Amino acid sequence: MSTSYLIPKHLMMNGQANQYRLDTIKQIVDEAKRLRIVDDPKHLDITGLTYEDLGLSSWRTPNLSYETTAWFTKEIPPGYIYAITEVMLLSIEPITSIIQFRSGCSFGPMRGFYSLDGLKVILPVIRRAKGDRPFQNLLLKNARRLCLVGLLSEPIIYRYGQIMSVTLKADGGILLGSDQIAIGGFVASPAGAYIA
Repeated sequence: MSTSYLIPKHLMMNGQANQYRLDTIKQIVDEAKRLRIVDDPKHLDITGLTYEDLGLSSWRTPNLSYETTAWFTKEIPPGYIYAITEVMLLSIEPITSIIQFRSGCSFGPMRGFYSLDGLKVILPVIRRAKGDRPFQNLLLKNARRLCLVGLLSEPIIYRYGQIMSVTLKADGGILLGSDQIAIGGFVASPAGAYIA
């Protein structure tokens, strides 16, 4: 496991997030060449990661508890590379405190272990605006762009044939309900490829 950690996006200087993105794309291209997925980067399609790419129907999690809860497992398709770069809290009252990325099953080797508590700094302001729904929505919209987004200090790269497993842990009681968390990153594949 790496010593990666979450960096709240609002703490990054201008241009740092863009440089991070460019560095991640370079890592993806280098990995695609190393694995002989493509010889020329022009033949590599790189798109943003969606919940469909992970086999999910939405960013909603299963019901969480204070114990570790398996969220999903995804085998990376042939010829594909997935790069995980960020985590975004989408709920007004997020309950998830930890997200873990593993290889293999839910208890396979750890690839990244992240506390989400540092992303929740704007939440008390949003909660105080509860009576004013339009203002709360405006705060939440801006918070999503800034405080509720955390970049992984280094991307987690999964290549074809590997299995990505994501588990969550929540604060509080025995059964807390579900949450909404987005995972950001990139999907790379040979130009014209598709998942059947």
